[in-house]
Amino acid sequence: MAHLHRFYVGEGLPESGDCDLSPEEAHHAVRVVRVRAGDVIALFDGRGCEATATVTEARGGVVRAAIASVEHRPAPTTRVELVQAWLHRDKAVEELIRRGTEFGVDAFRFYRARRSERAPREAVEKWTRIAVEVCKQCGRSRLPMFSAAASLEEALDGLPDASRVLAAAQDVMPEPMSEALSGIAPGGTAALVVGPEGDFAEEEVGALRARGAHWTSFGALTFRSEVAAMLGAVLVRYELGDLGPHGMPRGTS
Repeated sequence: MAHLHRFYVGEGLPESGDCDLSPEEAHHAVRVVRVRAGDVIALFDGRGCEATATVTEARGGVVRAAIASVEHRPAPTTRVELVQAWLHRDKAVEELIRRGTEFGVDAFRFYRARRSERAPREAVEKWTRIAVEVCKQCGRSRLPMFSAAASLEEALDGLPDASRVLAAAQDVMPEPMSEALSGIAPGGTAALVVGPEGDFAEEEVGALRARGAHWTSFGALTFRSEVAAMLGAVLVRYELGDLGPHGMPRGTS
């Protein structure tokens, strides 16, 4: 099947009839990928709804397409959430969002760790724009969610009650250590908690123990916090069986 250019329409994706792209998406369609009337494109709403449509008008800042078919993709069987200590640089945060969105992270919960240099600077609108661009490129149909918390305890309180909490430790090695990530079972929410540079403080270890966290390590090497998060997200998805043959996902995300 030929590659279809994908465009984000948010809540404006109808089940049938015509659909107009937003000015930003229309600009990208006409000026960047140069769609023309008669081209077949894909549309998505960021919540699992995908449509195939034929462009009927493409000029200036207007792109209109006629919906041909709509598919409602199921939510993932297992949500993968990243509970991430705030990083020192905004660019590192943005890169983490790019890669995490590609790797199937369903929610990013940033928090200020005891050893963080500063509190999270919440920029949900900008983070969402980054995630939209990634979804357009990689074929993902659901946008991740974003939040920021003043502490690890607050971030953990925001998780669903039945979440399986996986804490990635480096210098801090609480007992008992888990069997790495091999014991993850599908279903519910798998929350990967990553600490800051310098690892978790004692009170954060206590908060994770109170939440019943399963401790894991990525080996003897020391990774930057954002690298540990990306590595962990990939390993979690692998253990859940998501990174296998095409057509065998946990539920298309």
